Amino acid sequence: LKELDGSSANDYATYILAITALGEDPRSFGNENLVYGLGQLSSSGQIGESAYLNDDIFSLLALKAAGVSNSDSLVTQEVNYIKSKQTLDGGWSWDATASEAMVDYTAMGIMSLLSAGVDKTDSSISDAVEYLANSQNNDGGFRMSDGDLSNTASTAWALSAINALGESVSFYAPAGISPVDYLEARLQESGYFLFDANASSPDLFTPVSSSYAGIALAGKFYPVTSISSPATVSLRIEGADDTVCVLDTAQGRTALDVIKSSSAECGYTYAIQDTQYGPYLTTIASEAASGMDGWSYLPNYEMAQVGAGDYVLSNGDDVLWYYGAWDALPLRVVHSESSVSVGDTTVATIEQYNNGSWQALAGATLKRGSESFVTNAQGQVTLSWEQDGAYYLYAEADASV
Repeated sequence: LKELDGSSANDYATYILAITALGEDPRSFGNENLVYGLGQLSSSGQIGESAYLNDDIFSLLALKAAGVSNSDSLVTQEVNYIKSKQTLDGGWSWDATASEAMVDYTAMGIMSLLSAGVDKTDSSISDAVEYLANSQNNDGGFRMSDGDLSNTASTAWALSAINALGESVSFYAPAGISPVDYLEARLQESGYFLFDANASSPDLFTPVSSSYAGIALAGKFYPVTSISSPATVSLRIEGADDTVCVLDTAQGRTALDVIKSSSAECGYTYAIQDTQYGPYLTTIASEAASGMDGWSYLPNYEMAQVGAGDYVLSNGDDVLWYYGAWDALPLRVVHSESSVSVGDTTVATIEQYNNGSWQALAGATLKRGSESFVTNAQGQVTLSWEQDGAYYLYAEADASV
């Protein structure tokens, strides 16, 4: 689970669901932010392959397992898309163009919508529940499609949907036999479940269908675990000579997690070494620790008292990672105007964070493109704007970052 084996939306969703079931965050558990990666597969109002619907159902479950908010644009997109693909008989199929539903994907569709806050009285849910009820066989089990025998996998997913709805299994007992009865009849002494009433021995799918049955009989549903959303923070990473990353919507539970979760979005690589003192960030964007210089972090511009892997972030924190000496002081440029006209004159101030506050810094250098300016005693530079363009202002000073 540390390294994704695959590239499809279903691959991402499967790993996210497995990692969250362990209580871990898929943004930082392995070598890739899987939540970000899944979101990158969104296009034209859906996630993954346009011909498939199952990847949208599992993607929505994965997003909710990872703690993504119901109001998130990706979640609302998937809710609307799944609803739009409901078949006339009330359910869903794996195929986005299907005209007839299947029990397995109807059950998962119900659970995905419920997980995203859709009320069970919503017509999309009630129609799907009616389809499930009409698809139950007299042996208490559920078939995948019309005319099929009941099977363990379909019955388990249907039972999990019933669990998610909070309904009594007694409502689903034609001839007095419930889905629980059907699954228990398939259970063997050695602990596995036979696939259907005709099966007499296990096969390659037995471990999978048995896991579904175990979850359902335990009263569980999907996603099995939903973790809380990590903190959203402002991240800045400064290399020795260049800015590596500026991200106002970075996410992470710790100051080290935010490095992992932001790497794909900002386009950098990193290396973390396990030491007797805990994880140590050795490299970002090919800049490796050497001599007295290395990677340090300043949460809210203050000196940290614990390792980055132990510093718990809160929403709205500012996290500065920089390459250099451990005691470097952070700088910022204060320039209130975000846009100016040719001929305007403005004032920029360079401030340094020291002893718990931002203080104007005299003698610092302000860079604007190829131009350099030195701040006066008040830490200020007067700027004349003579040409159209987009400009980035940044500050430099000794023993600062």
